[in-house]
Amino acid sequence: MTRDACPEYVPLLVRAGDGSIAPADLDRLLRHTASCEGCRAALATQQLVHGALAAQPRAAAVPGFAARVVRAIEREAPAPWWERFDSRRWTWRLAPVTAALAIAAFAWQTSSTSTADAAPLVTGGATSSVATAALATDETAPDEVMSLMLFADPDTPLADALQEIPQ
Repeated sequence: MTRDACPEYVPLLVRAGDGSIAPADLDRLLRHTASCEGCRAALATQQLVHGALAAQPRAAAVPGFAARVVRAIEREAPAPWWERFDSRRWTWRLAPVTAALAIAAFAWQTSSTSTADAAPLVTGGATSSVATAALATDETAPDEVMSLMLFADPDTPLADALQEIPQ
């Protein structure tokens, strides 16, 4: 491409050179080249080069060329992640963590206590047996437990405290 070609017309010049330009774009390019010597010379050069390349005989690839290219690409490419994943190594590394979690879950389940045995929670310096009772029951929603911990009087029974929660 010549240096005198207008940069905004270079894509059109390239497509016109090989004949892949749309008719509307060709019409726009021809109107422009009528008044622009640089683009006219660039279009002529593109058409000349395309014609010379198209006139060359097609060369057949050497037998085995495609297979050699594929092997070279495979040698250069990194191994996929699933080939680097060794499940045996991860199993041995995660086994102690899994065992510790299982023991902790078992200990937590067996240490569940009733409402009367639960240790009181301390919120804001006051002992909140209401919040403890709410935590020990399955009927209390999490947002109600939070409200009880923040607003309830520790000496109020759970049923009464649930009625007094601000909405």
